[in-house]
Order: sequence, then structure tokens, then C-alpha cells
Amino acid sequence: MMRDFGTDLTITPPGGGAPIQVDDGQGGLRLPRGIFEDAFEGVDVDDETEVGSTNPQLIVPSHEIGASEPGWSLAVNGITYTIEVLKSDGTGFHVFVLSYAAG
Repeated sequence: MMRDFGTDLTITPPGGGAPIQVDDGQGGLRLPRGIFEDAFEGVDVDDETEVGSTNPQLIVPSHEIGASEPGWSLAVNGITYTIEVLKSDGTGFHVFVLSYAAG
């Protein structure tokens, strides 16, 4: 699934450092892969006002998250985010809730 639909991720600790790499199954290393979602969400506050935002998140196989944790940087599709929440979905995947990185 990730090989066909996933996107390469660059996950690095705060302050920089080497990005997480995972076993490619052929004796080498590769970047982890995940499914990125950045859907628009609109909420009606009243009859005349709507508040909208995006909700960037990522679904990653649990065995590919390495030591990543909230506060780490994650770059996908040329945009850098900060990992805000990292939670297991109980099925072998983790969900990263992201925010746009400052700067």
C-alpha cells in the first residue's frame, strides 16, 4: 500500500540532524513513507460566518516512525510541518497531527 500510495517523508529531530531512515527490504535504507491528508474543513459559526482551516495529518506504518515524537519536523511535498500529536490507531499505523512550521 505505502509503496503504491505513500509519499516520501523527511522526519528530523528539533535542531536538525539526520532524518529517520528505514529498511528498504533489500539491504539498504530509504525514507519512511506515509499517506498525507490536508483537507479543508469549514465550520459555520452562525448564519453569516464560516471559519475554515486545513487539518494536515499523516498516516504512517508504525514500524516506520522511528524515534519521532511531537516537536520534530516533518517535510512532505516540499512543505515543512511540526509534529503536534503522534498517536497509534491500534491497527499498525500511527497518525501524525501536523501544524505548519514557523519560518
